[in-house]
Amino acid sequence: LYLTILIECIAAFVVLGALKLSKRIVLTVPLVSLVTLPLLWLALVPTIGTTYALSALIVGEVAVVFVEAALLYALQRPRKMKFKHAFIVSVVMNVVSVLVGFALNA
Repeated sequence: LYLTILIECIAAFVVLGALKLSKRIVLTVPLVSLVTLPLLWLALVPTIGTTYALSALIVGEVAVVFVEAALLYALQRPRKMKFKHAFIVSVVMNVVSVLVGFALNA
C-alpha cells in the first residue's frame, strides 16, 4: 500500500509539472489511493489464480482510473485543474503503478 502510494505520488508530481498545474494537488493523491486501492484489492482477491485474473485487473484498473479522476477533481477547492487533467493524472498514476508492480513480481 505504501509503495503504491509513493509511486502514484511521484507519477502525479511529474505529470502535474508537465501540465503546468499546481504540484500541491499531489497532496490529495494519498487520500484518493487510500479509498480506491483497498477496494480494488478486495475485488481482485477472488480472481487470484483464475483464468480471468488479468481481465479482472484490467477492468478494475479502468474503474479505478475513473473513480480516482473524479476524486482528484472533486477534492480541488478552488478548482485547480480541469477534469481532463485529473483523468490524465489518474491514468499515468495507475499505469506506472501497475507496471512497477509487474516489474517487482517478475
